Amino acid sequence: MDFLKMTGLASNEVLLNTLFFVGIIWTFVWKGMALWYSAKNNQKIWFIALLLVNTLGLLEIIYLFYFSKRKLTLRKIYSDVKSLKPPLHR
Repeated sequence: MDFLKMTGLASNEVLLNTLFFVGIIWTFVWKGMALWYSAKNNQKIWFIALLLVNTLGLLEIIYLFYFSKRKLTLRKIYSDVKSLKPPLHR
């Protein structure tokens, strides 16, 4: 018998793949924002640390809300997302 079927993991394969994909997207978004802000604020040490250390977005969130020269707020995130406009179709 297949090991995954014996352990019951085969039935959870879709769930595990979905969680993995969501984790990648979550990390990508927070890492991108943190790298952008650290580069913009000329914080080279933070940029290198954020680039090399993967913590599923935890270090990035801590940096953005507590250690950034210009601290991020939920209101700022909301206004930035609200200002995004979809591309015009021709």
